[in-house]
Amino acid sequence: MSNPITRWIQRQAKPLIEDAYRKGSEAGFLEAWQAHDVFDTGTADTLPLDGHDTRRAYERLPLFRAALDTVTSLTLGTGVTYGELDDPRAMQALEEWYALNDIENLSKQMFLQWMLDGELLLLIAQDASPSEPAWLNLWDTKERPVEIRTAPGNPRLITGVKVGTQTTREPNTFVWRASGTLFNKTRGQSPIATAVPAAAEYTRLLELRMRAHEIRGRLNAVYYALAEDAATLNAKAERYRKLPRDGNVITLQMNAQGQSERLEFTNPDTRAADAETDVRALIRTVAMVTGIPEHYLAVGDTGNRATAESMAEPMLRRIEEHQTFLEGVLTAAFQRELVRRYGPATTFTVRTSELQRDGTRVDSTMQVPARDLHIPFSFPPVRGDDQAELDRVRFAYEAGLLSRESTIEALGFDPALELERQANDPAADPPGGDANEPDPE
Repeated sequence: MSNPITRWIQRQAKPLIEDAYRKGSEAGFLEAWQAHDVFDTGTADTLPLDGHDTRRAYERLPLFRAALDTVTSLTLGTGVTYGELDDPRAMQALEEWYALNDIENLSKQMFLQWMLDGELLLLIAQDASPSEPAWLNLWDTKERPVEIRTAPGNPRLITGVKVGTQTTREPNTFVWRASGTLFNKTRGQSPIATAVPAAAEYTRLLELRMRAHEIRGRLNAVYYALAEDAATLNAKAERYRKLPRDGNVITLQMNAQGQSERLEFTNPDTRAADAETDVRALIRTVAMVTGIPEHYLAVGDTGNRATAESMAEPMLRRIEEHQTFLEGVLTAAFQRELVRRYGPATTFTVRTSELQRDGTRVDSTMQVPARDLHIPFSFPPVRGDDQAELDRVRFAYEAGLLSRESTIEALGFDPALELERQANDPAADPPGGDANEPDPE
């Protein structure tokens, strides 16, 4: 249903449009246009995104999807993995829970849903036995009913959640996160929702450019015919009614006083350069909202090493923020899984190592509840350590801790091949030389 204001404007403008159309018809100038549908491309001028804009945008808009998929790949790569826990019971529970819920792939679904909806609700199944892991399910907070209950006067303290027609769940049976909860609001909003209009305009601009190409490809020429009336005009238009085979010729009526007929062929130039600035501005807007450089969205013609390095640090911090968020969600979910399996009073072993003043270390163990247990989830690194690795190899070689062969191998070369080449090169240092040996004077 259209907007009431829009309908009122249409009603007011309709008589004016009809009057202009009637006068044009009486003058005979519109008869030729009525006989042709050359400009009808059958495509709407708008790109509707019904329902939740971010979800529909991810389904329909290539720029929006590319940006979000890029952020997901930078954040998760091949998925979340895990390390070792000191407590054998907790370690076994983590392995079983990770395998049952396929956390490696579920983590990607969680992140996508979080970015699109700004809300994340994980429900822990309560029907599993204490000897088995429980399912971890993502609830659709946009399409299905959900009610978040908080403490009186403190909306930051979640006391329960009601999903569908179920009874209110206790805090230890779910994990809830919401983005952009300003002004004491509980429900969240998508952190990238503001990128949808720019992505929609980008797609619409491309479609309009394709429509311009299509119209210019079908409209080959304009025939300016001299005619006193519509019948003469239509008779002359028959000359090009079937020519050319692929396209149309528009016949326009002209005044016969002192003018000659002419046939003008259209220029297929669509001036694509005029739209380049607009396209780049829309891409930059989407990149700005999602927190990635524009050259990550297939726009690298204006980028260089300096701009790439300067834009990398803000992006890395955004990615690290995403990883920290996901780690917190997964940790909270597994801590609740431990409580479900072993009870709230159960503690778990944690080994510690303290450095003493004399330089020695003292190892000890302690018991902590599930809520204080650190879960060693591992995310793909977002910062390269090539320089640190190079410095480490250089230090070990110069200190005599690393052989020449191992040094060559650590740098990514073939030790046997490089030593053979050095042996055949009289200007090279002899293989196996002492790195600490002073240069001869």
